[in-house]
Amino acid sequence: MSEDGHAEATASRLDETFVALADPSRRYLVRHLDRNGPTTLSTLSDHLAAERNETTTVAVTPAQRRTAAIRLHHVHLPKLEAAALVAPLDEDDLVEPTDRLSYVLATLPTDCDTGEFPSPGESAVLD
Repeated sequence: MSEDGHAEATASRLDETFVALADPSRRYLVRHLDRNGPTTLSTLSDHLAAERNETTTVAVTPAQRRTAAIRLHHVHLPKLEAAALVAPLDEDDLVEPTDRLSYVLATLPTDCDTGEFPSPGESAVLD
């Protein structure tokens, strides 16, 4: 690959990463995967539904779970895969974080969901 081709591929991957992390639900998902490792699609749907509805996984309704599963499968996972933050689903519907996910998360401020950034000198590494 030429230098220009490599630069374009890098810029494209960077754009895909920013698109993937622009959504608070996807930021929640990547943090969950980073902390918990590979997770089944079903379990991840439960956690996403609980997060979106500000409840617990036990209290999530079937409708909330179904909505989260559809968005996860058709919206969130494709964007996370395009950014190479998760591997494509395997035959067991296991969502696996890539090595790149931990690297990308380590560069973000811990409170990026609030729109606030750490003061100079504060760590930007996730807890």
